[in-house]
Amino acid sequence: MNWHAAALSILWVVRDLFLNPLFYAGFALAFWDLRRTSMFERKFFGIRATRPLRLTIIRGVQGLVVGIMISALLILSGVVVDLWEVAAVSILGLVLGAIQLRFVSPVYSISVLSALSLAISKWVPHVQGFFGMVLSHLGAFHIIGWSGILCGVLLGETVLVAIVGRHSVSPVVTVSKRGRGIGALWVQLAFMVPLVIPTVGSLWSAPVYATSPWHMLWTVTAGSFALLALPVLVGFSGLFDNLRPRVAVQQTAAIDGLSAVLAGGGAYLGTIYDSSYAVLAPWVILVIREVSRWWLDHRQSLADPLFAPADEGVMVLAVLPDSWAARLDVEPGDTITRVNGVPVHSQYDLHFALSQNPAYAKLEVVDERGEVRFVSHTVYEGERTQLGLIFAPDGQSPRFIKAGGSGLLQSLYASLTEAGTGASGLGAAHGLTTAEPATPSKRTAREMFTRSPAAREAAMTKEPSDNPD
Repeated sequence: MNWHAAALSILWVVRDLFLNPLFYAGFALAFWDLRRTSMFERKFFGIRATRPLRLTIIRGVQGLVVGIMISALLILSGVVVDLWEVAAVSILGLVLGAIQLRFVSPVYSISVLSALSLAISKWVPHVQGFFGMVLSHLGAFHIIGWSGILCGVLLGETVLVAIVGRHSVSPVVTVSKRGRGIGALWVQLAFMVPLVIPTVGSLWSAPVYATSPWHMLWTVTAGSFALLALPVLVGFSGLFDNLRPRVAVQQTAAIDGLSAVLAGGGAYLGTIYDSSYAVLAPWVILVIREVSRWWLDHRQSLADPLFAPADEGVMVLAVLPDSWAARLDVEPGDTITRVNGVPVHSQYDLHFALSQNPAYAKLEVVDERGEVRFVSHTVYEGERTQLGLIFAPDGQSPRFIKAGGSGLLQSLYASLTEAGTGASGLGAAHGLTTAEPATPSKRTAREMFTRSPAAREAAMTKEPSDNPD
């Protein structure tokens, strides 16, 4: 083996990856998705639980690791495709992504091209010229190789969604069917997975293109074997107010795993028996994914809100990491009914009860199953500001999120709706910033977290409360 040539090929692959504009476009979409979430958190709760840049870097590394493993499997399995096909899949993916961002997944472009290839090879007569050359390449689409690549992509998505999705939720405020402000959790998973796949052929017959050092979307190697760096965007997102995010993540990961098995099985059967198995596999996968997405949204529409206002106590919408609430194993969906033996009906009551004993906190917590447990924590100096709880709204909010269904990057279609502010709007009690005076029930979450106990107690004795409880 020529190790020098192998090392040089790897360097070319890395170079072409970093020269690929799709690589940066995918990262930009993933970052902007998280950035919008951080902005919404600031508007709703006065704090930012999501760190966009940090999460983008972490997920980029996770996607890189998975991409290396999947690329090794593809190379060892002997998958080879033509550069023309890579160009067709990339361009069609961009066109479909302009219609709907979730269509940028290679599942859709490979499915369309496989059906188009079958139709051209069976019913379209031979045509001369450039158009005929394009039809010839499309008719010779290596559907078996692309089914193998699709298997790798779906396998990588399964691993990333299953492992990372459990801990990647963000709190927001949305509106219920009755028009009330309720809490919701946002799952946003977008990963740029760089794949390295073997390719043959060239895009152009002219030698000048085959030797050009500037290759924007693919490596050009005339009449020889080459390794191609192909960035692929995978993931899942959705706004869940009536369904636990872990249920959606588990269903999505299971469907991705099943789809990977079907794609791999289609490639294997197409190699052993007939290529029609490989042609059929992407379409079966596409139907399964769309039915799964519809069923997930349908389950949401039938269920009751998870973070509706509690009859007693205050409901936890999110727990910030590295806070003492997280160390007490308080989870989203839990309801805090008593603090230090004092019943609480609002955030104001909770912080007032905490201020009565600055050195110790004992919480009575009711989980989603209705089971009661007691958690306690010794509060050391400086920890009072590290409560780390974000509470669900009490039914009224001047702002809320309106989002569509689930799918890759679908959270980018969400919009912030202003319902108006006024005396009847209690959204500021849940971290929203308004222009109204800050009465005790309308303090922002940041004020509650940062004020000292003595300052909170002094303020509450001076200011009248408009809390209806």
